[in-house]
Parts: sequence; structure tokens; C-alpha cells
Amino acid sequence: MSNRRKVTHSESVNRYARKAYDRIQILCKKGEKARWERESKNLGFDNVTQFVRWCVEDKIGKPNKDSVQLDCNNSKDDIE
Repeated sequence: MSNRRKVTHSESVNRYARKAYDRIQILCKKGEKARWERESKNLGFDNVTQFVRWCVEDKIGKPNKDSVQLDCNNSKDDIE
């Protein structure tokens, strides 16, 4: 019998994510996250990540929401 441990699904997903994506962390003052969440929902985004990515892409050349997609958590939109 082998002593190898089975790899869980989440471990496989996390390993792939580390290889395929860069991670960016944004810090904000207390209360700002709630405001960003509220505003992102008002603008039709599913989550703050989509909203922040759209804001960045808007400043560097992808001007509309439909061109920004999200690749994580099985969202209906996917960023390239």
C-alpha cells in the first residue's frame, strides 16, 4: 500500500491558480470595502473583484464592462 496522500480538488485548483494567475492584494480603510461592494452591485458587477478589474482596464484601455471578464469562482464573466 502506498503512503502517498490523495490530492484534494481544492489543492489541485489552488495549484493551477498559482501557476496561471498573478495575485494582487488591495488594502483600503475600514468601511471602504462595503462601499465598493455596494457600488459594484449598483453598477451590475457580481463582485468587487470584477469592479476593480473593470476600473483598472478602463484606465489602461478596455473601456467597457463587457470586455472585462472574471476567471475565478465560476463567475458568469471571465477576464482574459
